[in-house]
Amino acid sequence: MPNVVRLGLPGRSDRPLAEHIEDFLADMRAAGKSDATLRNYERDALALAVWYRGDLGAVTTPVLREYLRGLDHLAPATRARHRVSIRALFRWAAEMGLVEADPAEQLPGVKVPEGQPRALQPGEVARILTVITDRRDRLLFQLMADTGVRVSEALSVRLERIRLAAQELTVVGKGKRERTVYLIQTEALGLLRRYLRHQGWLAKDGETITEKGLLFRPDAAKQRAGKAGLPIHYTTIQQRWKGYCQLAKVDATVHQLRHTFATRLVNEGKPLEVVQKVLGHRNPATTQRYAVVSDETVRRALADD
Repeated sequence: MPNVVRLGLPGRSDRPLAEHIEDFLADMRAAGKSDATLRNYERDALALAVWYRGDLGAVTTPVLREYLRGLDHLAPATRARHRVSIRALFRWAAEMGLVEADPAEQLPGVKVPEGQPRALQPGEVARILTVITDRRDRLLFQLMADTGVRVSEALSVRLERIRLAAQELTVVGKGKRERTVYLIQTEALGLLRRYLRHQGWLAKDGETITEKGLLFRPDAAKQRAGKAGLPIHYTTIQQRWKGYCQLAKVDATVHQLRHTFATRLVNEGKPLEVVQKVLGHRNPATTQRYAVVSDETVRRALADD
């Protein structure tokens, strides 16, 4: 997209839009927005600032409509995300008195086709996990495969929130909501014990964790640089997963581990309300999408008649 300067009517802020983004993100972080949401806000706001070099207070609805029309080549879901980010930015600007009126309030919606989750075949998941020799990464992706947690949720696990005897741990999900993740009859539980023992974080009783902080930490080089207390960056995990998929010759996204787990539960006949609780869905309709792809459940039910 070409860089274009658009001048609108004078507003309350005579500073360029780009100079407000840091404040916007700081306030959204303070409001409890998730890391994933903040990444989307930052990426989309910066893209708008590259296209629009004028003052924030001069932005008008026609300017934003023109910008969004320039995104028509993108997938509907991506365009919808840009719209959400822009709405959030200018809602904040209006609340802060930086614009006379919210220019994004009347932006048209983006219709996103409802797609079905695509699960991987069990053999495909196994092929990917088999090529992973790094202890930390193997545990991380096995945990995701065995429990359906999102990347951000897995990276949120803290050692003091792991309960080995109860075979469960706590993650922080969307909206900063905590939920319990069960490790009952999972390969991830054994890998977790071995990883804790290898790291020197497990007492001789095999149950007491002697360390505190994040379970998944940056590589040794970053730890030496003083970043041990910070979580691994989301993009780092995406890149490592992509590399493992290439080694295994499987085309898959890391989020498909969650889809695969959920589909398996439905195919096994688990009640949807149980699947909803396990996945941390607030809306039952989100969980219902997995029932649509559950052909194996239908076959088994017909065979049992």
